[in-house]
This record gives sequence, C-alpha cells and structure tokens, in this order.
Amino acid sequence: MKKFLAIVILSVLNCNIAFAEWNNLKDIKDFKLSVSHQGSCKKKNYKKDTEITIKYVLANSKIKLVDSTEEGEYLGVAILTTENENLCVSSIVFDTHSFNYSENSAGVKKIYRIESYNQKDIFFSDNEIIHKSQLLNWVELKTKQLVVDWTEAQK
Repeated sequence: MKKFLAIVILSVLNCNIAFAEWNNLKDIKDFKLSVSHQGSCKKKNYKKDTEITIKYVLANSKIKLVDSTEEGEYLGVAILTTENENLCVSSIVFDTHSFNYSENSAGVKKIYRIESYNQKDIFFSDNEIIHKSQLLNWVELKTKQLVVDWTEAQK
C-alpha cells in the first residue's frame, strides 16, 4: 500500500511537467463528443455523468456538438481508474483532436491524430463519493475553460 501511495504522490508531483496544456481552437466550428471510462471506483463508472456534465456546460455556449464527424474535430475525455481496498486513482485526459492521413515517400499511408487542445490531471481519494465529485468538478471546470478559450480563439 505504501509503495502504491508513493507512486501516486510522485505522479502528482510530476504532473505539472508531464502534462502540457495548449490551445489551437481557431476556426473550429463544432465537436463530436467522445467519452470513455476504463476501470471503476468501488464498481462505479463515471462515463454517463461525465457526458451529462459536458453537455450541460456546452448547452449554454456557442459550441455545437454533432452526432458524427467525418473530417471534423472531436472533444475527447478519457478516464482511466484503478482501485485497491483503500484508494481510488483516476487519470483523466480532456482534449480536442482530429485525424488526418499522411503518405510517406514509400507510398505508405498512415492515419495520425492532431491535438488542438489538451488538459490532463490525476485524482485520488479513499472515498468514492469524494473521488467522483473531484473528477466531475474538474471536468466541469475544464469544459468551462474550453468555452472561454474557444471563444477567445475565434476573435
């Protein structure tokens, strides 16, 4: 348990260096929402709650969510949660991205991901209710920040 907690604390201390943030949202008109949550905290999964939080915040903004996007931008939230008998730990990535094809000089085509916005964090708690609250509050805050950053980028 002590080793597990030490790893978590070191990860949190390093997160300021490893987790860069950037904004390249100019001229993006709409997003397709993509939320995933792997793992659970005390058998609880927050995918639906995360989707509701994001949709609620964006409903009060000029950002449009679309059902499908062939060549458009995705708003992605990926949550990875692990637990033991005493602690829940979640890593979360909140980003916007698109996909494009590229061909090298040998004619090999590859698809690659282009990120235009990125926020990351780690949460841990010994209480599943507090853990869920921390995570959803962070998602709400980052969604609001996305709205502000997107609005500024359109100027």
